[in-house]
Amino acid sequence: MKLAGVASKISSPPDDRAARSTEGFAPIPDWANDQHTLKGKAMGRGLDHFRSEGAKLVPPPTEPDPFEDEAYRLGAIKQQGK
Repeated sequence: MKLAGVASKISSPPDDRAARSTEGFAPIPDWANDQHTLKGKAMGRGLDHFRSEGAKLVPPPTEPDPFEDEAYRLGAIKQQGK
């Protein structure tokens, strides 16, 4: 990018920069809005949604993870303490 182009992007009003920063990007899929995003928090998505949708592995594991349940149990306890 040429220096003049960079300077015009930096000096433009914040609203213009925010609108341009998303140009050319695909829309964010619904499953990506989880407890870690503002939109997901506003939708009330928490650990259960993250566990069922946000942490999906493709392809799925062939064997169960022996530590998964304990990790989510500890995560739920941590969330309650906030």
